[in-house]
Amino acid sequence: MAGDIMWFAWATQLECAELVAPTQQERAARALFMAGVALGCSMDYSTTGRCRTRVEYATEDAQSWHRIWERARHCARDFDRAAAEVERAVLHPHLR
Repeated sequence: MAGDIMWFAWATQLECAELVAPTQQERAARALFMAGVALGCSMDYSTTGRCRTRVEYATEDAQSWHRIWERARHCARDFDRAAAEVERAVLHPHLR
């Protein structure tokens, strides 16, 4: 993904699909994909400095990487939580 617009486009596509067809089976897959967006954009932004992300992700150590992975892992089964993480991690990095 080359650029922040790609992360937002992917997240938006998942949000739209969820609004159109929110079945349980599809919701589980979308939660996993949205967690991937949360993980990917946070990792991208923290390593490249392309955009702002959470302060706790900004350190260049293994703990930062671990925090990103753990948060994404916790979001992987809950679409709403994963979508909120994308918003918090990218749009509102000052929120915890």
